[in-house]
Amino acid sequence: MKRLFSLVFCLVILLSSGVAYAEYDGDLQLNTGYTYLSVSKEDKRGTEKESSDNFALGFSNHNLWRVSDLVSVGFMEKLDFSFGDLTGEDDNFCFELGILCGPSVGFNITQNISVVLGTGFVIGGVIVSGEDDSSIDWVGFGGGTDLQVKFLASRFVSPIVGFSWLHFTSDEMTLTISEHSYDFAVDSTTNVFKAYAGVSLNF
Repeated sequence: MKRLFSLVFCLVILLSSGVAYAEYDGDLQLNTGYTYLSVSKEDKRGTEKESSDNFALGFSNHNLWRVSDLVSVGFMEKLDFSFGDLTGEDDNFCFELGILCGPSVGFNITQNISVVLGTGFVIGGVIVSGEDDSSIDWVGFGGGTDLQVKFLASRFVSPIVGFSWLHFTSDEMTLTISEHSYDFAVDSTTNVFKAYAGVSLNF
């Protein structure tokens, strides 16, 4: 165990010393787009699948250090939420929230075009409201990835386009009826696919 901690400590020191003299590239991003949400729920009664076509909004932040003319490394944080009706059920409103955090790598294709790939840990939650003041919600954990292209990357304001995928699972759901909540065991798998466009403020 001591050897493992020593190895991790040395790697952190090496990485820190390597990026300390590298050029820093950060940004703040706002995006909007389309999200397709798919959920599979499994309990004693069997498996049930539902989906939703949602309007999406998102905020993200990349922190990259340019280690060469071509490659930058760092980390990202991404917050997305979307809302819409379950497919075929106009009375069931769906709201989804997802947080993605993890390492990222950027490729500086040209001075004005860069491609950034991020992957990491996901916390996600979904609320589906139904009739008669009822709703069902769940929170899960998993992983995800985000791929985007930034144009005019050397400018202060850049347009971006991208695609992300979030995947999280949960073993419990909460049913709320007239402000009374009931927890019950249900294994669920949620996938969120998002295509988006937006703007990036670079610094």
